[in-house]
Amino acid sequence: MGATKQWMLEKADAEFRKEEEKREKEENLLALEEEREEERKLEAAIESWPEEQYEDAEEERLIEESIQKQEEEDPIYPSSRNRPWTPAEEDRLRELWENGTAVSLISRILGRRSSGVGQKAKRLGLGPRYRYNPDTKPKKVEETREKTCLRCRSTFHAPRLIFLCAPCKKHISRVMGA
Repeated sequence: MGATKQWMLEKADAEFRKEEEKREKEENLLALEEEREEERKLEAAIESWPEEQYEDAEEERLIEESIQKQEEEDPIYPSSRNRPWTPAEEDRLRELWENGTAVSLISRILGRRSSGVGQKAKRLGLGPRYRYNPDTKPKKVEETREKTCLRCRSTFHAPRLIFLCAPCKKHISRVMGA
């Protein structure tokens, strides 16, 4: 009787090990399939990457190189404080501002302080930065999604973490402010 129990226990243990190996293989296959799916998604994203973004990256690289070259030849000194703006600098500021270039980068390109760049942009009427207007598409490629407003259920396009359309935001701010 003891040998039979021993044999049954060994058989049950062997079956358990087989099941465990089978589960591990399935888990490994699932993990491998998930990795392949991620690779496919990445390849699809790379293929659908707009040429404009490549051009933007190339332009940024060229800007960085010109900044490094300028800094090597003529480093930025605080003496730019009282230096008047030339028409060429103003045109370059307008161009960079409209392309959505960061103020810090514009200041490095023009050899000015970022506060001076911001003040000059304001004087030139170039408009505020970093405001979201749902009627216009963003200049830079920003991930926007079609969303449903939590209040009125209308659809709108917005970046992440925005859950209300513009009219509902105004309404709520009026109600909360009153």
